[in-house]
Amino acid sequence: MMFARTFSALTFGCLGAIASANITSDFQDVADGWMGVNVSFPGLEVLNTVSPTWTGNSITVTESGSGLFVLAAPTKFLGNQSSYLGGTVSFQLASATSDGVSYPNLLLRGNGRILYHETPAPNSSLTFYEFSLAPSGWKNELGQVATQSEMANVLSNLDVFAINADWTTGGTDEVELDNVVMAAPVPEPATLISLGVGAFMLRRRRRQRS
Repeated sequence: MMFARTFSALTFGCLGAIASANITSDFQDVADGWMGVNVSFPGLEVLNTVSPTWTGNSITVTESGSGLFVLAAPTKFLGNQSSYLGGTVSFQLASATSDGVSYPNLLLRGNGRILYHETPAPNSSLTFYEFSLAPSGWKNELGQVATQSEMANVLSNLDVFAINADWTTGGTDEVELDNVVMAAPVPEPATLISLGVGAFMLRRRRRQRS
């Protein structure tokens, strides 16, 4: 029984060392540092900012100014996020109006490179989106299919993490955002097994030395 407990503790200790906690904004307490921002596209240079309204369990924002209107994430989503390569980003988004066509939804910028993922417009009630932080489905600022190295490069030094809040071209956009989650990749079963074996061998060597 003691061996089983030791084995389990070592295994999950190794997993904890390589796993990253989810980064979240559930908006249960505050607006959490998100901002409405008008930016140029595809350069994503700031043109204007507006504070969102906290509803108590989500945030809403109304477009103000020219350029592409986005909801920009706070600093906890930025910086070196290399450990999230192969993970996911998910959120719920609603827009009061839309053109009914696909536009860039999630936009990331890092080390001077911009990646974006297009989707159909959200509904007027909260719509769930999930994006893999792997190159499939992503394009760079030149409209080219993104590569694994580009995704890794962007995530290593994120300075923009933005969700589109501009789904109409001829009117003022009003959007709602909730439950933003940046999740690390889940280890494959083979990885879990190898970590367990590695932990066992490490424990065995330590016993032999003592």
